[in-house]
Amino acid sequence: MANIHPERQNQPEGPFNPGSYRIYRFINKANLLNYGMNKIYSSLDLVKNMLVNTQKDKGNNFYGFNSEGSDSYQKMTQSLHELMLSLESGVATPAHIRKSFVNAYVAAKNYYSSHHGLTGYVYADSGKDRLKCSDFLVKNIPTMLNMYETFRLGVSTVADEFGEAYGNRTKDDIMSAAREYRRVNPEIAAIPMRPLPSYDEMVKLSVNQLKMKETIREFSKTFVVNYSYANDYDFYLNIKNNPSTKDKAKYYLSKKKLDSVYKLGVTSEQVIAINNSFNKDAFKAEYTALAENPVFKACVRSHPNDGLSQWNNIEVQTDAKLLEFQGRLNEINNNQFLDNAVRRLNGAEMNHNSIAELRQRQSGVLGDISEIIALKILQNPKVRPLVNQMVYTPNVNIKEELKNSIKTTLMNNNIVNPRGNESKRDAINRVINDDGFKAEALRNYQRTVARNRGRRRDNQVQNQAEHNANNIPHN
Repeated sequence: MANIHPERQNQPEGPFNPGSYRIYRFINKANLLNYGMNKIYSSLDLVKNMLVNTQKDKGNNFYGFNSEGSDSYQKMTQSLHELMLSLESGVATPAHIRKSFVNAYVAAKNYYSSHHGLTGYVYADSGKDRLKCSDFLVKNIPTMLNMYETFRLGVSTVADEFGEAYGNRTKDDIMSAAREYRRVNPEIAAIPMRPLPSYDEMVKLSVNQLKMKETIREFSKTFVVNYSYANDYDFYLNIKNNPSTKDKAKYYLSKKKLDSVYKLGVTSEQVIAINNSFNKDAFKAEYTALAENPVFKACVRSHPNDGLSQWNNIEVQTDAKLLEFQGRLNEINNNQFLDNAVRRLNGAEMNHNSIAELRQRQSGVLGDISEIIALKILQNPKVRPLVNQMVYTPNVNIKEELKNSIKTTLMNNNIVNPRGNESKRDAINRVINDDGFKAEALRNYQRTVARNRGRRRDNQVQNQAEHNANNIPHN
């Protein structure tokens, strides 16, 4: 029985356990691969028939042992014929099929280049048709190859008994496995397979995936040449000798972006939307900022072989932290914090037995206000590196340090006191939502951290100096 590889997509609602769903999806993706390869073959068959009709002897080049036409024409027809045979064959390996695509592309491009725009050359209708065919192949083979690779990716979530993903196996192997899975899993066999997309829809998806690839190519040709959705993050640490921190940041974000348009189940409309929303300047600013993120730099420096996957783990945990913070904010809001804070302050002022008790109750309210402000600060995307730091150094309670720094700022400036005709409720609400105060509070926290870091460094220097002095050898 095959090993089931972990998937990257959530299981939809339905009568499946996780293992059955993976098999069900594998069978669907196997059907798509078979269907898609046949559709590509049919599209190429139209080109072949058009070329056959340009020949004096329709049996030449494709059907017989004889050839006709220029050397570049014969190479184009031969490579096209070999590509079609590889798609039709059930035993051609993915490597052979990929090579056949590339050979057909190169031959068509050479024919087009050698015949397009020849000065003084008058084409017969047959020559014009051949030129059209070569133009079609040059423009569409990259799309077809991308489609084929996407089909293969779909069946790569399941491996054979030797641990090899079916995406690396022949079409016959894949379809045989799909039939066997249906036979031994009756609960799956009873469920209808998903409808297959039209060829036009598959082309539309592939064209727009390649569009995003070309966009990312402007930032790193090396990355795009080596890209595959199936490659993990750390694969890209080895595509260039001694990649810089900025290279690593660029590779990480480039993979995230291309993965978003190649993930299983993505639609052409979703990919078009991703392409339309992509901003080159923003992307450059993003990977430049990531390269300067102290946590990212420390992570890739301390993990030279798996730094990008380690960083991705930090990012996943950072997202979880931010959800936790948002949940805490929602909890506070649901408990009507403002009204409760005002009641606590009023009660403390009316019923306190001593100034110390009043101050204690006021301090408690200020602590709660400080927590809300800290949570709001940490939700700011510009402060994400600080949340990264929380994940990277969990033994340091950064959130509590930030909260205490904010509380000190509130107490030192009496900011929560009402102004003019302002109510206590309005005063608290004003402070909580004051972006200027949040920025000031964050700066105060950062200054405090820097001072503490300087003190620790000075203490380390002093301790080292004392250690050295105590260990000077005596004559």
